[in-house]
Amino acid sequence: ANNVLNVGYSTVNNPVLSILSIHDINGRLVISKELRYTNNTELNVSNLASGIYMLELTNSEENLVKKLIINH
Repeated sequence: ANNVLNVGYSTVNNPVLSILSIHDINGRLVISKELRYTNNTELNVSNLASGIYMLELTNSEENLVKKLIINH
């Protein structure tokens, strides 16, 4: 099992700050990371239980939500 989630994205104007967050199926915030001047990062998901989560990316240009399935 891979405990590292690689996240990459592109935007039109490359905003200074983006917030990457993961919420569990009940809406609780379980991981949050600020991304400054970058459009890719790694998240350690080893402490998350197997299940379905929502991955959210928010910045001044967009708010993007994707389903994330963790299966250890």
